[in-house]
Amino acid sequence: MKINKLNTVTVLFFSIITIYLLDFYILKNNGNEHFWCVQIIDNFSIRNLNNIRLPIHCDEGTYRLASRSLENFFDRNNPYQGRPLYVGFISIFMSLVNSIPFIELSEYQQFKIAIFLVQFTILFFIVRTFISISKFKQFYKNEYIVIFLLCSIPGIRWNIFFPSVGNLTFLFFLISLKYLLINNISNKEENRLYIIFGLLSLAHLSAIVYGLIIKFYFYIKNRQINKNTLFHIIMLTFPYILYRQIVSISRYEYYDWHRSVYNQFYWILEVFQSDSEVSIQRECQSLSTFFKCNNLVTLNYLGYFGILIFYFLVLIIINKYKENRSIEIINKSFFICCLIFIFWSFQGYYEFFRFTNYSIGYFLFTSLIFFAVLNFKNDIFLLISLLIYVYSIPYLEPYNQAFKFPRLNYLTITSILFFFLFIFKNLNNKKTYI
Repeated sequence: MKINKLNTVTVLFFSIITIYLLDFYILKNNGNEHFWCVQIIDNFSIRNLNNIRLPIHCDEGTYRLASRSLENFFDRNNPYQGRPLYVGFISIFMSLVNSIPFIELSEYQQFKIAIFLVQFTILFFIVRTFISISKFKQFYKNEYIVIFLLCSIPGIRWNIFFPSVGNLTFLFFLISLKYLLINNISNKEENRLYIIFGLLSLAHLSAIVYGLIIKFYFYIKNRQINKNTLFHIIMLTFPYILYRQIVSISRYEYYDWHRSVYNQFYWILEVFQSDSEVSIQRECQSLSTFFKCNNLVTLNYLGYFGILIFYFLVLIIINKYKENRSIEIINKSFFICCLIFIFWSFQGYYEFFRFTNYSIGYFLFTSLIFFAVLNFKNDIFLLISLLIYVYSIPYLEPYNQAFKFPRLNYLTITSILFFFLFIFKNLNNKKTYI
């Protein structure tokens, strides 16, 4: 089957349905046991469908209220005033769902459908970007498995039913990787990139950081500052600056919730202020402690990544043994994720697993998939091993548990067995994949 937008939507839709059935009916994962902010309910109803299992996130109330009116959006109780584009899309989709004739839904049901449509849209662009990077020409049997595997990455699939911007950061990562893999990027393509990230900063401010990482990479590559650098930085930051200026002259007031409540990143400015009244109240918000706090959180979750790290190292060894193609895509993924890790380390507020996953997690999961696709030609044993592994992780499990050692269950062991079958097959077949 040829790869076009309609086929992508179809494959994505069936992937999400399968993910939903696996997580909530077959494996019967229960978020109540693993994450304080998520509750699994058994009695959600929509139209004639009753007793539907569905995860409910604690952020739903905030996004639901903020998407209903500008007054609610600029209320001090809304911590997401820096995401007007994201909240705006939720509002637009709610209006579209509400306008469908002959379908009567409650306001909450409209909100849940709108959230799903927003996440579906984000996931669509994630899959399209991945297909572009992987250079898929057609959907074959193993390509279906790859797309399903991509959507099943724990941090990605967990956000499908939530009003979370987590999948946006994954999209930013893939877009950045796509542009770093272009050997000779044209001025037009580069300008378009920074315009895109500038607009996306209105959905999540980290888009600006990803844009700066790309600019830094081009500086290292060319060993000179591009004459359009200033123009690109303006394009990156202008949409958000314009938004703040419009709010400042309106009847609304912008409230920086993350600064007021957590002092994220702003603690750095306070450190260098000479005002004696400025005091660092949080343990992790000083020059002597912020790296210690970040490293402590990271080390607490290395056990969670332990099996992935083992898989990754083995694939590097086999790839070298088979004399396969270079691992340029892995190197550039590492470059992006390493700088993202450094960026989040300066936040001064460490929410356990999430920001570690935005760097280390994205790198490991995607590297294994790219190895499977590009270096081992969608080897079925490797794909099955990875697919079983991602479902060996109970729903939202890492968010409130520190894993100093890998967690083992029957799915984990099955994944390891398939991985060893993959190793045996490759070491006994000296024929290269290329």
